[in-house]
Amino acid sequence: MTKTTQIVLLLGWIIGGLCRPGIAQDKPVLFTGKSPAEIYRIIHQARWNLDTDTVLACTSQRASVTKEQAYNQLMLERSKRPQSIKVLHVDIQDRMANVKIAGQRRDRETDQLFNSQGTVTFVQEDGTWRMRHEEWSPEVQEPAPPSERKTF
Repeated sequence: MTKTTQIVLLLGWIIGGLCRPGIAQDKPVLFTGKSPAEIYRIIHQARWNLDTDTVLACTSQRASVTKEQAYNQLMLERSKRPQSIKVLHVDIQDRMANVKIAGQRRDRETDQLFNSQGTVTFVQEDGTWRMRHEEWSPEVQEPAPPSERKTF
């Protein structure tokens, strides 16, 4: 490949938006027509896969987070993040939505189940729902089954 061809291809990528360093690629097909609950499920799966591009594409543009910061945050939260989630309720008012979620995770060391509930706030930006804020209640340890309880 000649130097001229390389320059033309590089310019095409830049002009076409295929090469934007430091900025998450938009994924309009993935999010178009999706409800806040569906988008949260996508975010949840992306977090477990450490897919920072998808997480950033689903996050409000007000949150100025770099890809490296997002990755570090995902790694930090990974051991406490629910492994399974269930959407309990969605409340949409105009361009804001609150999604109530129940989550459950199993502690790897003790094999105990922990339950928590969270509320995720979404805002509609350019016709797409994006996550603005997420808050979870403290975890509650699920009681052990009767067969595993110790008697004195």
